Amino acid sequence: MPFCGLDNVLEEESNAEVLARKLEAASGTWKVQRLFADDQLIEQNKQDVNLFRRASEYFESAVKGAREALLEYQKPDSTQQERLRSILEASVANYLIYCFLGMQPWKLIPLVDFSEQEPKSDMLNMALGFKNVLLSDFPHLTTTAVGDIFQLDELQFTPRRKVKFVDDLRKQFDEFLGDISFFDISLEVSTMINDIRECLLVLEKAFNLSIKFNFPVMLYKWLVIMAPQIVPYVRAKNLFALRLLYAYACICVHCRLCPFEQNSWKDYVVWFRDEYGPLNEFDERLYHYVITNRNYIIDDNFTSLKDFDVWAPHFDYTSGNPLAYVMQ
Repeated sequence: MPFCGLDNVLEEESNAEVLARKLEAASGTWKVQRLFADDQLIEQNKQDVNLFRRASEYFESAVKGAREALLEYQKPDSTQQERLRSILEASVANYLIYCFLGMQPWKLIPLVDFSEQEPKSDMLNMALGFKNVLLSDFPHLTTTAVGDIFQLDELQFTPRRKVKFVDDLRKQFDEFLGDISFFDISLEVSTMINDIRECLLVLEKAFNLSIKFNFPVMLYKWLVIMAPQIVPYVRAKNLFALRLLYAYACICVHCRLCPFEQNSWKDYVVWFRDEYGPLNEFDERLYHYVITNRNYIIDDNFTSLKDFDVWAPHFDYTSGNPLAYVMQ
């Protein structure tokens, strides 16, 4: 804490919630942001702290530990107790790795890797792998001491309530499907339609839960939960799947799921705009509101997501709009 400049936010007998909020607020200060800047990656003397090197070492050891735990789980001669312990270790390790990759500012891996390299080194692959680990022994995993982390009951039993942002995406998907002839709807196309609609439904529920509890954890989990449904279409460069991931990444930036200006979510948003621009008006308004004008959630008020309307006047990015640069 002291070498991060955070010793002044610590107080004796602070509970976990208070401390977490203070650390989150301190992470946006110049002193802390400066510590993570590129020119701080090289140690000038023994007292310097090379956070990039330490983070890389942590990442490497965590990935190695997760793989070893998974191999232990797959041993045919393991007892049920040993298998449960191994899958628990693998699940927790993958959970921490995914959270770390979503928050780190050093671009260790991108959100999406479109190179020919296999296996892909990106967050999509991490999300898909994490989901597969969870499905390996999900019923037993939820009975462990940390089972609540992996519970999805709230998603399952949350009633559907319309969210303007997701509803706009759903209408745009219907327009996207309008270009497909009825006679071209094969089994593959039908599966794609069902998968994308499921992605939108779960995203809508994740919004509702984030608004209800004023906490965005389910939004952050969305990519892991829906990885099997969306990753194949992103890999295939299905335009709507790419756009859905673009919109989701913008929401991640808006909610400050990464506290640093440089992050994998923003990189993907910028890449998509450069690759597929000029964007439609919805995507362009979203880009300027979140990326150009840096409008983020204020005071952890995630209930404001219910009013996140891209067609609202303050999303207008034209120079003549006095509200264009006002944070909401």
